[in-house]
Amino acid sequence: MLAITYPSEKRLRLLVNLLIIYTYIITSFLMSYFLTNQHLKTSLFYCSVILVAVLFASLAEHSQKNGVLHRLFMFISFSVLFFIYGFRNFSAIDDPSYIRIFELVSHDGFFEYFKYSTMEPGYLILNYIVSLFTNNYFYLQIIRSFIPLFLFYYGFDKLKKIISLPTAVFLLCSMLYFQMLAVSLVRMFIAMGIVFVALCYIPKRRPVKYVFLIFIATMFHYSSFFMIILAYFAINKKNLNEKATKLYTITFFVSPLLFILIGRFVIPLLGSRYRGYGLIDSINLEIGAFTTLPLILLLLFFYKKFEGHEKLYFKIFIFVYSLSIIISVFGAMISLGRLIFYSYSAFILGSAMITKKINFNSYKIMFSSIIIIYGFLYLFYTQFVNPSHVPYLFPYENIFFSI
Repeated sequence: MLAITYPSEKRLRLLVNLLIIYTYIITSFLMSYFLTNQHLKTSLFYCSVILVAVLFASLAEHSQKNGVLHRLFMFISFSVLFFIYGFRNFSAIDDPSYIRIFELVSHDGFFEYFKYSTMEPGYLILNYIVSLFTNNYFYLQIIRSFIPLFLFYYGFDKLKKIISLPTAVFLLCSMLYFQMLAVSLVRMFIAMGIVFVALCYIPKRRPVKYVFLIFIATMFHYSSFFMIILAYFAINKKNLNEKATKLYTITFFVSPLLFILIGRFVIPLLGSRYRGYGLIDSINLEIGAFTTLPLILLLLFFYKKFEGHEKLYFKIFIFVYSLSIIISVFGAMISLGRLIFYSYSAFILGSAMITKKINFNSYKIMFSSIIIIYGFLYLFYTQFVNPSHVPYLFPYENIFFSI
């Protein structure tokens, strides 16, 4: 029998890919077994969902030259996550509240509900439009689950030439997806999807499109208006090239005053339901506020590998992710810690850019292993073993089955 030989580069690529796949599988199994032994079946199911979504994203990446296959594999990857998220049996923490909102908007109309709730009008209008066709909340759940996931996948596809699709999908799952599955931060997830797409327009220097999308995102969650500061980079290329560090320093020292002003003057305008956000608390200087610093340094380690327009993208992603420290330190002053989820979107893209850029060598294995282990650790400790989230994730309740 003739032996089949591969060029050394092809053998190396195959070996690296196999090592990365084994790292995915072994890490997910070990963490499921040791950390969620009581809910092992459901935990392995969730990990399988992630791995299937990542697998088809990888197939989509390797079939970019074939548009039909690429779109098919991306669609399957998206559909797996959409089915689990969109067809759950109203099992998240905030689902009862959102069912109540839909019922009230259906009965009173979105404007009447807005007058006494001051909830984001974009989300209320979405509720009202759906209520014109049906009084079944499940259809709204499907639509508002589809929107943010579609926006993230749309953003991935727009950047497919400079990011690793499987890395992007994996980090979306581990850092954001299960947070939404457990808590159902509906309005914020939609806003994050819009901001995610908007980030692409900063390196392209299209401030009007960026500001417009931030305005639309604000209509779904007021917190996204915080991201308007990044329009500064979209106005002029030099701002991003030469003044990013200066703006970050200014933002860091101005943030306490900014959050105090928001708490004292802006939040009271949003109505009684936001009153708790206006209570000024202390600055968080605990070590936990700086947990993202090692990851920022990890991204910066690969900074010199990028040139031209790729460098502009990578720089804005590092800058946005670095805002996580400011949000962790000062956001607790007025309970705006959830702003950190916007910065996680930038980490997803920055990490995916590195995975795409580095060659198939020891750096590829090292970086991919760090990302995989970090992603699963973050997922398990913030979701799967989080006492406040466990009752809403285990067992998984779908309208068709339970596991």
